[in-house]
Amino acid sequence: MVQRQHFLRRGSQTDRAAYSRLTRLITLGKSRGGKNNCILHWDDVIAYAEVMIGILVPDLPDDAFGIQLRKMAELLGDHAYVSLCLRRRQNDQLRLHEISNLAARFKVKTVVTNDVLFHEPGRRQLQDIVTCIRTRTTRSASSASAMPIASYREALARTVEIVARAKFSLEELTDQYPEEAIVPGKDAQASLEHYVWQCIPDRYPEGMPPDVLPAPDQ
Repeated sequence: MVQRQHFLRRGSQTDRAAYSRLTRLITLGKSRGGKNNCILHWDDVIAYAEVMIGILVPDLPDDAFGIQLRKMAELLGDHAYVSLCLRRRQNDQLRLHEISNLAARFKVKTVVTNDVLFHEPGRRQLQDIVTCIRTRTTRSASSASAMPIASYREALARTVEIVARAKFSLEELTDQYPEEAIVPGKDAQASLEHYVWQCIPDRYPEGMPPDVLPAPDQ
């Protein structure tokens, strides 16, 4: 199973197609994982990787991360990224440093990401207080813990790079009526009735029940 990954759309000409691939990939993962889970394998990623940007979000810079990183680089080339994300744990600065070094070894660009902790800026103060309670520290010390990420200026700049590539908007989506399967010599309604009657033996192998039979004038 792959590590947690984010996939974004790439290219102004293929954004909509990439969004379709993304939704299919998510649907596949959710069908396996059920509620609040998404299970994907590398074969799935390979099948849907065209016109995608991939951001690998590692936990630890261990051997498993190195394997995933190499696969990402081989599959996506310069459209592969590695996330630099604070975990708000001890040795966070060392962890970011080792992830950045591994990314450089495989020539994969880093990008700064973050966990979503509040839905609008006004909730920042409350989130800081909750974090201080959890970590048993002060607000000033908690704010200082976020400083290591600021030293990765190129990774910060790449957030803008990705936004520039991912131009897709949900406003581009419209209802797409499927192409009708018209029986030669029949109109749409007659064709629909034809296909319905064809399916009746499979749906009702012992015959149609009385409450399903059409009215005499039909």
